[in-house]
Amino acid sequence: MHPPHTPSPKNAPKSISDLEKFTQDRAAGSLLSLDEFAKYWNDFDAIARILLENKLMNKAERDLYFWTGLPFTVRRSIAQQLTTTDLAFHDRLIPTWRDAIQAGRIVFHDPSLDSTKQSKDVDKLVRTLHGLGVDDANYAVAYARLLVAAPAVADRIEPPLRWTRSPALTVLSAPNSPAATNRQTLRRAQSYVSYQWCPNCVEQYGVKRTSTT
Repeated sequence: MHPPHTPSPKNAPKSISDLEKFTQDRAAGSLLSLDEFAKYWNDFDAIARILLENKLMNKAERDLYFWTGLPFTVRRSIAQQLTTTDLAFHDRLIPTWRDAIQAGRIVFHDPSLDSTKQSKDVDKLVRTLHGLGVDDANYAVAYARLLVAAPAVADRIEPPLRWTRSPALTVLSAPNSPAATNRQTLRRAQSYVSYQWCPNCVEQYGVKRTSTT
């Protein structure tokens, strides 16, 4: 497997519109392997990290865009996996991106993969991380792959310098909530996520379309 490519910061999109285009393009495509899933996550983070640093969106919005950027069949499989491990998932509608990653690892797990080879791959990633600084772009790439392949191991290693782990129970703020930030963007994001869900899923998960003004 080849490590996912990290877009250079100067070329990475820096607006909500660019992030929407990125996630719409990915949602219309397909993810067929663990490596492709890791690449999507890493490429998404390269964009979302800049928007978070510039306060153009909050963490709940990041979780929402990450979720809607997954192809529908992948979202459905991950949602089914989450309901087996998290009874509160339907109440939150949108999982944190960390929860989605961990569930995605199970969804994309290949039972035929030789466990010895997998263990060697994890060891190689750990050695790579120990040889790099936490501010190195290659460190972020290796850490992303390790967190997908072996989250329990990644939890014992320092995350990349620019990463901030989401709380386990992040809840998407309502537009009229005092805690909500960037309300206009949040309304757009909520309208956007309703577009991404199929009619049956909209009904099942309680996602309602919102009109923007």
